[in-house]
Amino acid sequence: MACDIACTGAKLLANQMNIGYTLAATIAFVGIPSICVLYGGNSHVAKSLGLSWSVAAPACLVWGLVGYSMVFGKSLDSRVFGGDTYAPIDKTDRFNNPAGAGDYSFVYYSFMFAMTALSIIIGGAGVGLGLTTNALQVFMLGSLLLNYCPLAHWLWNAGAAGGAPGWLYAYGVIDYAGGMVLHGYAGTAVLVLGLLSRRPRTKIDYGNPMIITASLGFYVGKQALQVSSGSTDGAWSSLGAYNTIVAAYASATLYQVLSVVAPREGGPPFSGQATIAAAVKGALSGVVAMAAGASFNEPQYAVLSNICSTAVVYLVDFLTQKVNVHGFDVFLLHGVAGFTGSAMIGLFANNRDGRLYAGSSATSQYPGYVGAFFGNPAQLARQCAGISVTILLTVVVTLALAALVHVLFAPFGGAWEQPEEPPIKAEEEGVEMVPSDPIAA
Repeated sequence: MACDIACTGAKLLANQMNIGYTLAATIAFVGIPSICVLYGGNSHVAKSLGLSWSVAAPACLVWGLVGYSMVFGKSLDSRVFGGDTYAPIDKTDRFNNPAGAGDYSFVYYSFMFAMTALSIIIGGAGVGLGLTTNALQVFMLGSLLLNYCPLAHWLWNAGAAGGAPGWLYAYGVIDYAGGMVLHGYAGTAVLVLGLLSRRPRTKIDYGNPMIITASLGFYVGKQALQVSSGSTDGAWSSLGAYNTIVAAYASATLYQVLSVVAPREGGPPFSGQATIAAAVKGALSGVVAMAAGASFNEPQYAVLSNICSTAVVYLVDFLTQKVNVHGFDVFLLHGVAGFTGSAMIGLFANNRDGRLYAGSSATSQYPGYVGAFFGNPAQLARQCAGISVTILLTVVVTLALAALVHVLFAPFGGAWEQPEEPPIKAEEEGVEMVPSDPIAA
């Protein structure tokens, strides 16, 4: 009788998680086109959306066949990838819940994290990079398998199928909802691609109504992923959701204050003014910064963490206004904010004895995450190690893939789109010839 009740309870829990993951993934899907609109620019929205779909289709198939198992399957002896325990797809979640919680819904849900990262790269660098569509597809699939999957396995695999957990997870690095795996990786890749493209920086007008709407869509999608990252623990999920909201408001407020206080173009302090653009930019940086540890600190420390993160992001933004690298604004809001937030959780985490998350003792070798601010400087060192690994892997893989697609597509006309020729003036006829493609123009 007791066994029947326990089994029934396990099935109910699994069903609730399945519904929760599916709902969260569906909401998060809204964030995909929002990212393309946000970073594609007014003249490149259609092309950015098209590139996102062209990459999402093969990426979804690759994720189901091998990517999911590489991340959440049982660690191979090398502990770099997961094995084929769950290939192509099986009923499991990252904690190998005996009830089978997560099921196929978790496969769909976890793909939204991956696709969000890929969309940031496409929106931030895809259009301006100048790769042909085929070359970009090959590049992005390679980045998914050789960059995103290893990072996700190292930081998120808690020991599936009785295997060893990912080595950064075992080391105690915190990455609740993608501070490093998603945002740090995507932002760094955009920066590297921007440097390779040698194209000018396109600054985003965060006060534009379309950009504000896209920012809201990104926030809704990201909040869905933040909430559902709490898995079976409703209190932990609620804490993550609340801290994400608080982070957005706190960062939006601080960014406006700093916009007023900081001198501009050599002028005196308090020479600026609070703007809608500053509020939107601050809110976005706050949401990203909170991804690393939304449920590992109490709200007051979440605010303190984000104040520090936003101050760093604003300072970098302030000092790099004249940096002319394509995609730099995307790197700022995802790379800098993601990594800074990851470091701040190393300072302000206060999940001592797992009191903020009842299930942590069952799923983690480090249930009592405590930051340097509370007497554990080792946690800050772990976070810095995770950040360093993310940067190193992303830079190496991105450079290698860029070289690879160049070689692969050389026999087929090259991997790069041909630049448009400048307008040709027919002086004798008084006619100016311009490119026929308005987007290219």
